Amino acid sequence: MNSGIGRVLLRWAPGATIAATFLGMLALSWGKWPDVLVDFGHELYAAWRLSEGQALGRDIQWGATGPLPPYVNAAVFRIFGPELRALVVFNLLLLALLTWLLYSLIRALSDGSTATLACVAFLSIFGFGQYVGIGNYNYVTPYSHGVTHGLMLSLLAIWLFHRFATGGDRRHLGAAGIAVGLAFLTKPELFVACVAAVGVSWLAFAREVRSTRRAFPALAVLLGAACVPPVVAFALLLLKLPARDALHVTLAPWALMATPLTKTPFYLAGVGLDAPAVNLAALARWAGGYVLVAGLGVAAALAAHRLRLSSFVWSVGAFALTVAGLTSLVPPWHWLDVARPLPLFVLFGAAAYAWRAFRGPPGEARTSASSLGFALATFALALLGKMLLNARIIHYGFALAMPASLLAIVWFTWSAPKLLESRGLRGGVFRGVATGFLAVIALAYVQRASNLFATKKVQVGTGASAFVADDRGLFVAEMVRRIEQRAAPGDTLAVIPEGVMINFLTHHSSPSPYLTYLPDAIAAFGEAAMLEALRHAPPDLVLVVSRDASEHGARTFGIDYAGDTLQWLRQNYAPLTVVGGSPFNPDQYGMMLLARTLPSRSARAGP
Repeated sequence: MNSGIGRVLLRWAPGATIAATFLGMLALSWGKWPDVLVDFGHELYAAWRLSEGQALGRDIQWGATGPLPPYVNAAVFRIFGPELRALVVFNLLLLALLTWLLYSLIRALSDGSTATLACVAFLSIFGFGQYVGIGNYNYVTPYSHGVTHGLMLSLLAIWLFHRFATGGDRRHLGAAGIAVGLAFLTKPELFVACVAAVGVSWLAFAREVRSTRRAFPALAVLLGAACVPPVVAFALLLLKLPARDALHVTLAPWALMATPLTKTPFYLAGVGLDAPAVNLAALARWAGGYVLVAGLGVAAALAAHRLRLSSFVWSVGAFALTVAGLTSLVPPWHWLDVARPLPLFVLFGAAAYAWRAFRGPPGEARTSASSLGFALATFALALLGKMLLNARIIHYGFALAMPASLLAIVWFTWSAPKLLESRGLRGGVFRGVATGFLAVIALAYVQRASNLFATKKVQVGTGASAFVADDRGLFVAEMVRRIEQRAAPGDTLAVIPEGVMINFLTHHSSPSPYLTYLPDAIAAFGEAAMLEALRHAPPDLVLVVSRDASEHGARTFGIDYAGDTLQWLRQNYAPLTVVGGSPFNPDQYGMMLLARTLPSRSARAGP
């Protein structure tokens, strides 16, 4: 009886632990995921307008991702209504699916307890958190669904190909190809990483089977299936767009990479090329810190072996001492740079997996695991290319550094202990040190997220679109109220330079296809084209919002950039109401609603 209960507990413990972490982080962050003005509003607005019949490329200029994410979100709105809660629930379901996928992949590399630990780390550090003033860097309300959708599709492709290579049938292979093709319709960096990972998986498979009669037909099926989603997407876009525009929408994010956008200060700082020497020094310091912790773990494992004490006691003691020591010696904010050495670690990890996959005897179980590890490490390394010298968990790192971080957990809590055990040492003791190290990091990030969530006290929106925001929410909520009082039904509203979240909350659409007038958008599309869009279809109302765009190299709208657009506004619009200070004063924060000075649309129509 007792042994039966024990087996049941062991069987369900991983799922229960992961589910408890999911629910705990959900409760901690409930309703506080989106940013009130930046980024995520684009996702809501585009999905809303597409669900109403508008089209990318004609009514909305959408270059940051391929067409898949906004149209998927539009389908959610069409079915359940254009409410924030509908998209939140859908994304929570995707997050649960992604967690299961990560568990399956990591368990194939290691064991169930390691996969459980990695998934707990994923949910507590990456899934729901907020570590900078701007929200959106989570999987519930991401700044770009192209990243979260592309990440899940890429990992799905890797998993499906692994299933095929380890005894599955061609249905797994075809499905892997479909997943690769769908990833093409998300973000370029995700697709490139996906192709690299599946590519090395195929190379390992070809080496394993040692038969061109099996390897190359498999490649043909994979490539053929991968071509299906882009072709279908192009054909569906043709239903609303001319061929040239449909092709542009399909390839939009790739065309965007050829614009000056990728050379702006924001992107250079993200990669770490703004100060390469400083960033390399930080990488080296943190790599040294990891080596020190690993050295302490080896020393503890050696001591436990020589003293012949209980491995369990030593492991628990090593965990407790590591947590106590690091908590007392390292300030919580210091852990924000903990991901710095990830590119170095992943490079060595990929090399180790490749050596085992291509040098070990074909047909061994470890060869299959090594092929999967090589694919995941290749995927992780490719994603880190966007932050090569500035790897981080905050900001884009919630997605781009996540695979590398989980692989590092596998290496430190499973691979290294197994290596020590193969040499007669107490690997469990090293695992205790590594797990304590991870626990301190996770607690530091959860505490930081909790502190930032505590600053969110202002309810914005109503009903199923309500959420809680920081102090900027006071300005947004008040301006939404004034717009609803002053705007007539059907009036159009342009929010400049950023803030289509307000369009979504008031349900007043913009006649301009451009969602922001920030320096990065101007670099991508050109101010002349963006201003022409306003001239061609002048909005009834224009809302100018304070937005510090220093990260893009220009701080204040109309003063540091977009001077021609401001001049046109002054010629054709007059202030209607102001909340807070002037949005044209860089030392103030506020919003100014402008009304057209030309006759309104209804007046021009006449009797």
